[in-house]
Amino acid sequence: MFSIFTPPEISVSGIENLSLYIGTLLTLFTYASEKLSDEHYREKLYEVVPKIKELVEGIAVSVGATSGTLPKLGRLVSLTSAWGFGENWIVAIAYLQALEVVINKLVKELNVEVPKETGFKDRFKTIIEKLRDKAVELAKLEEQFPQVFWDLRHKVVHAGYEPNKDELDTIVSWTLQILKKLEILKTSSSSN
Repeated sequence: MFSIFTPPEISVSGIENLSLYIGTLLTLFTYASEKLSDEHYREKLYEVVPKIKELVEGIAVSVGATSGTLPKLGRLVSLTSAWGFGENWIVAIAYLQALEVVINKLVKELNVEVPKETGFKDRFKTIIEKLRDKAVELAKLEEQFPQVFWDLRHKVVHAGYEPNKDELDTIVSWTLQILKKLEILKTSSSSN
């Protein structure tokens, strides 16, 4: 069940070489940047940069930084940051989309009739109304859902708005609350 963490094997010589090459590169830029038009210095630069790249890629592979979920998210943050999307947006969108998918699944599992063009907020309210008899607590939660949550959700999902820390905390808090309540309902409805 639990795997023991084994630190990656990174050769000391690889780290030492990387340090040496970075030192050389820094020296070139610090003391010879105006001389980079000189062929000798350009050759040194062309020699050092690929070696640094190769060593860094080797270390990244050794520590697992090129596989798994987090590097994929890191690449997404890197690519979307130019568009104004950052980590907060990615976390917010994950929570908000999870909530929408859960509501859509409940609509399907409970055979709730909703017109196809119905927006998420109306599907959410329909599910809450359908489940009102089974979970008074859920109905009370829906009544407490602040309009600011819906406005914030709309801006994040449809306009790519990057929420600040407080807004992200609001999204996470309210989404977790409702998902926990819906999980209880799913469990009780599947046992009936």
